[in-house]
Formats: sequence, structure tokens, C-alpha cells
Amino acid sequence: DNHSPVMAEESSRRREIMLPAWVAIQQQTFTNWVNYHLSKRDLHVDDITVDFSDGIRLINLLEVLGGNSLGKYSKRALVTKGSETTVARQAQFVFRQNIELALSFCAKEGIRLENVGVIDIIEGNRTIILGLLWSLIVHFQLQPTMRRVKRGSTWVPTAPKHQLLEWVQSCIGSTTPFGLEVTGFNRSWNDGRFMAALVESQWPGTQRDWAKIYADKLEVLDKCERALREAAAHGVPPVLAAGHLSSPECDELSLVTYLSGFHKHVTPE
Repeated sequence: DNHSPVMAEESSRRREIMLPAWVAIQQQTFTNWVNYHLSKRDLHVDDITVDFSDGIRLINLLEVLGGNSLGKYSKRALVTKGSETTVARQAQFVFRQNIELALSFCAKEGIRLENVGVIDIIEGNRTIILGLLWSLIVHFQLQPTMRRVKRGSTWVPTAPKHQLLEWVQSCIGSTTPFGLEVTGFNRSWNDGRFMAALVESQWPGTQRDWAKIYADKLEVLDKCERALREAAAHGVPPVLAAGHLSSPECDELSLVTYLSGFHKHVTPE
């Protein structure tokens, strides 16, 4: 086996050349979400395609999210004498064990993982790792607030994203004093009005210009910054950057990640 953490890092740098803007935004949002939780362990991730390769941060993330220990694992990088090839093989063996432990926990928790393999994480497969993180966001942040609705004589769960949209609509939608037509998590959020209105709905008087539409990009950015800063001051996890919220390349999953964290924070369990 000729893969190593060094090779994973080098291949990651090669793939760094030019990411589509929406992928870069999603990756940064997911990274911010990871770091928000890892900060409870004084840990940090700079690059998800490199920093999960030994499994240590992934295990810590799962322990923080799940509230339980995953058991014994190798908690520090190996310091081993020997040839580079020998060290790489020993390291990968330990990394495999760590990641297998993490994925085994996910399976036991019923977390849906599609096509996630140990080697994908070691080698820094961006698409697979983003998919893994989205599954964790859905399981630990989005689904716990999901309620059931009655259809006929049976109770069925509502789709988490649909429920999140209904909550936003109940705060700032057409039947509220804000009167906004919120139809989804799309480019209609880019001008900052929806976010400013949502913050105003929770903390009245903080976003008095929520309804104003700005044409200038810097004014739009400032509007987004003020809304997100106010939310963060009240404890909403600051995982979405203002420059990303105001970008037409801001994708649905980035918005849902931020807004589900917002919802979880302001909604009593």
C-alpha cells in the first residue's frame, strides 16, 4: 500500500487549484460547522481533505455531537523510526483503525452514509467527505427538530428541510408582519433581507432596515454582516460568512446548515 498522509496532503493541494464557487462556499461552511463543535475539545480543522485523514478529529467530532465516548483509539500522530515507507504503512494502519471506529459508530447510530470508505477519508476525497459531513449535519442538527404530522390515521415525519422552511415562513413569511415570500433556500436570500428579517423577528429593533433593498454590493454585504453578527451575539453558531450569504453561488446546503443551527438555538427543546 503506497498511500500516506503526505501523499494525501499533496493530492489535496493539487485539487485546490480551482474549485467551483459553490463547492468552496459549502466546504467553508461545513468546516466552520465542524470547528464550532471541535472548539469544545480545543481542536481545529483547516482543510477537511487533509485534517480528517488520521481519524482523530473525526472521532472527536462524533464524540462531541453524540455526547458519548467511542472507546479507545490512537490519539496522537506516530513518531516512529524506520524508512519513510515503513512509517507510512504503520501510520496508515493506525489511521484505518481510527476511521473504521468512526464509521462503525455512524452505522450503529443509523447515520446514512453513502459510498463512504476508509480510504476516501485517508486520501482526502472532497466529495465523499462533504457528503459525510452533510449526513452528520442532518442527523445531529436537522433531524432532531423534525416533528411528525398526521396524514389520515397515521403520523408521519415531515422532511427536515421542508419543516425548516415552514419555520422560516412562520417567522417572516407572507402571513406575518414581515410579509416576505420565502419559497426556498435559494438566491432570494442573497440581498440580506430574509436574514435581516429573521434576526429582527427574534430580536426586535436590531435590524430596522431589514426591508430596504440595496443595489450596491458593499451595502448588501454590510446588511448581511450586521444580521449575522447580531445572530452570533445571541449565540447562533456563526458558520456562514456574510460574503457567502450575499453570493449567488451560496448553495442550499450551506444555507440549511446555518438556518438549522439558528432554528435549534432559538427553539426550546
